[in-house]
Amino acid sequence: MEFENPHKDNQPAASSPDENVYNELKGYFPEQYDLTPQELEESIRQRRSDFKAKRTKKSVMRSQPVSVPKPVAPVSPAEPVKPAESAKSAEPMEEDLTKYAPAEPDITIWDDIPSNEEEHKSPLLRFFSDAFDILEVFVLCTACLLLVFVFFARLTRVDGFSMNDTLQNGEFLIVSDLFYTPKQGDIVVVQNTSLEVEKLREPLVKRIIAVGGQTVNVAPDGTVTVTNKDGTSEVLEEKYIKQEPYDKNALECYVPEGYVFIMGDNRNNSTDSRDMRVGLMDERCICGRAILRVFPFTSLSVFKNPMAE
Repeated sequence: MEFENPHKDNQPAASSPDENVYNELKGYFPEQYDLTPQELEESIRQRRSDFKAKRTKKSVMRSQPVSVPKPVAPVSPAEPVKPAESAKSAEPMEEDLTKYAPAEPDITIWDDIPSNEEEHKSPLLRFFSDAFDILEVFVLCTACLLLVFVFFARLTRVDGFSMNDTLQNGEFLIVSDLFYTPKQGDIVVVQNTSLEVEKLREPLVKRIIAVGGQTVNVAPDGTVTVTNKDGTSEVLEEKYIKQEPYDKNALECYVPEGYVFIMGDNRNNSTDSRDMRVGLMDERCICGRAILRVFPFTSLSVFKNPMAE
């Protein structure tokens, strides 16, 4: 397809092939774009020069320090402003940028600063404050001990010599019946319900020799034999008893279910199930098993069942 230039007849003759092409296309574009190659190159050069000048101006402005004019004090209408002062106030002033710097943290060791409240307390007031703290700790400990002794354990005193040489008169024991099931060989505290002898109605500390379903046989020499439900017999090796000749009567006794046969380790000086005034002891009369000897402190010890070893 051939294009016809409407201004073809008015254009001068081209001196080169490029100018010939330009002259043929001239008039097809708006005047701001209808430039000769020389004019176009000159326009590009001018635009580059303007761009460089703008960049240089911006760089210079950024490198200059920021200045803030000094604040002008208010002047009353009656006092005219002096020319020197007005000129001075109009002068720019560099801002003090140090005020924007972060302040150093104020580190204070509070432990080294005495409390004003403690300083101003009188000696009498401090004494009562310390005494109250001690009393508070004492009451709290006492309450904890009471809860333990009421719900979990109790303190029992050994009264008499029936458990010599295992226990001595006047010693204190920690006794507990928490989840306790009577076992042969345990040291227990029982509450006798006998009404014949007033002293026997007090708590007794004894050792379980046999439980329900077993038969106890005490020989004339003091040897104890226990027969189980299945007919098997066992002679007890009682190293814990007081070693002396036996001077009590021999006997044989069957223990029904729900009862236990008890004896003291001091066999010649113990009122226990061998005596009709005590007899077999109902399991419901057992207050608990002796766990720990707490007094005297030199004899502090934990009780173990010798028949379970």
